[in-house]
Amino acid sequence: MRFLGHGLLPCGNTPVAAAMCSPPPRLGGGCAHTPPLGGYCATRNTPPRARLLACAPYAALAPAMCSPPPRLGGGCAHTPPHKHDLAQFCDRFVIQTRAFPSFSLQYPRRRARQSRTAHPIQGGAMGLYIDRSNSGFKSALSGTIQYVDKSGLIAHLNANIDSEQRFLCITRPRRFGKTLAAQMIAAYYNRACNSRDLFANLDIARDPSYETHLNRYPVIFFDVQEQRSNVTHGDDFVAYLQEKIGFELKNLWPNETQNCHTIQEMLAQIHEHTQTKFVIILDEWHAIYRMDQDNEHAILMWIDFLRSLFKGPYAKDYIALAYMTGVLPIRRFTSESPLNNFYEYTVFNTYPIGQFYGFTESEVKSLCKKYEMNYDEMKRWYDGYLYQDQYMYNPNSVIKAIAFRNIIGYWNETGAFEPIKRYIQMDIAGLRQTVTQLIAGASIHFNIVNFANMFDAPDSIDAIMTALAHLGYITYDPSHQTGCIPNEEVRFALQYAANVSHWHEIIHSIEASIRFIDAMISNDEKTVAQTLDAIHRDIASILTYNSENALACAVMYACYTARKDFFVFRELPSGKGFVDIALIPLPDRRLPAILVELKWNKCAQTAIDQIKNRQYTAAFEHYRGDIVIAGISYDKDGDEKIHKCKIERIVKH
Repeated sequence: MRFLGHGLLPCGNTPVAAAMCSPPPRLGGGCAHTPPLGGYCATRNTPPRARLLACAPYAALAPAMCSPPPRLGGGCAHTPPHKHDLAQFCDRFVIQTRAFPSFSLQYPRRRARQSRTAHPIQGGAMGLYIDRSNSGFKSALSGTIQYVDKSGLIAHLNANIDSEQRFLCITRPRRFGKTLAAQMIAAYYNRACNSRDLFANLDIARDPSYETHLNRYPVIFFDVQEQRSNVTHGDDFVAYLQEKIGFELKNLWPNETQNCHTIQEMLAQIHEHTQTKFVIILDEWHAIYRMDQDNEHAILMWIDFLRSLFKGPYAKDYIALAYMTGVLPIRRFTSESPLNNFYEYTVFNTYPIGQFYGFTESEVKSLCKKYEMNYDEMKRWYDGYLYQDQYMYNPNSVIKAIAFRNIIGYWNETGAFEPIKRYIQMDIAGLRQTVTQLIAGASIHFNIVNFANMFDAPDSIDAIMTALAHLGYITYDPSHQTGCIPNEEVRFALQYAANVSHWHEIIHSIEASIRFIDAMISNDEKTVAQTLDAIHRDIASILTYNSENALACAVMYACYTARKDFFVFRELPSGKGFVDIALIPLPDRRLPAILVELKWNKCAQTAIDQIKNRQYTAAFEHYRGDIVIAGISYDKDGDEKIHKCKIERIVKH
């Protein structure tokens, strides 16, 4: 077989060539087109460096290397791989290139610079780190539960490519959609994939920047937690990445990476010779802090690696976009971040991308309608994260609730309780009392602070609350500068953290809460008062138990277990005032409504009288079940220092 310059390729004499030609060859003759540069089946986007490449010697390999594979009787629609891509392919399948003696690929003398505006190569070899497949995002789109479109995030990223804002770090609690967002971003930019069909019906396809950046960049993408698990010692992790990513870079750009020893050097040289710019994506970037929390040297090596990669002298040259996700903001040493060129979008600073992480109220309503789920229960269990002036839902829990048709707590499955378990055991900065108040429904005032990482020992309530917000245990209200538990799922997660930490006071208080609610329903005044006494002893000292608000905290804590059967409210408007505490049964519960009025240094009967005189029961006029009204008092100046309770029941006939 010989090549005829730019004339006809006699495919009829070459079985593989015939199979790979588009249009197919004529019966008994050659194909009716000019042979592609690069030799086999590519009819567009020929790399300028490639000369004629004979398909015949590797007939068995060529179809396998095509993405998408060649059609029967037709050709594949992408540019052929370079010689080094073939070598990498052969190496993976333990095939030696010497088995194909006819193979030859000639390169012209290197031009000074290759324009980076040329369309990138699609359908090339995919690696474990560079130009990974788009299968992760494809799986999300093809799942049994409707994909909630977050592709609008890409428009924001496109606006920042090659700008000063090209370095982004997104931090959210676990299971908040960060990994899926990273997979989506990789699928969109990845030059080795044709992702047009994946995005055709998503929001980003209608954005003016869509075509400009679709599948135009080599993408380096890895999950730090996943890759760290591949080495035994944290001290070896950076070297491991240098070796693995460096191997793929050398295979893809062998000439450009000669005499380079680090990833940073390779990327700089590739850009110098080809003007190629990269998109770099790191998922769970902070995992080193958790997995090597006692190895300061490993952490410092990791930070130095990131600094060199993203802040080195040539980083702005070879990086088109850098995108990191994790739970923690970038670690700070003293007063300065080692990566202060990154724009950080934390739980405290979400504008303008807050709506792309988590589900909005309208999105959850739509899912509940489609899959016939109880929206009110979804809201009670998974809502409450205040980001960018709107409340967001935990997306992982919503999806699992739909998949399993069961609205329960899924948060504990994430392992997010481990850091707070450690905090609770140490009782840092009086954390036990703070957590107790949070579980009881209190909002805690705090100032946002910078801290090294969540595994360092916080030294103040501000540091504790800041860490809890990053972890997702509380949500932050900037208008009042307070933090509170966002929903029932997190409330139960805190209970779980207390249990696994062997926090006996909490465990006993939970048992007491069950007795409290049962006694309230059965009009057992004595047990209600005794139970509050026990809870008071477990959760608060005499010195801090000095106001009606402290009493309300204790009662709300006593109502903790009621949340599985009741909506629990503080200061509920009703009649001519506000009911201190109201328990309204869930729609499917046949239980009485409970109204509680609290008095400090006054008798319990005074509280009952106030409920009647101010007509607090008016709001429940149309409620079909019974109504329990209860007055609870605590006399801090008396000799006994005990709680007292009076209960009356309004029976509906």
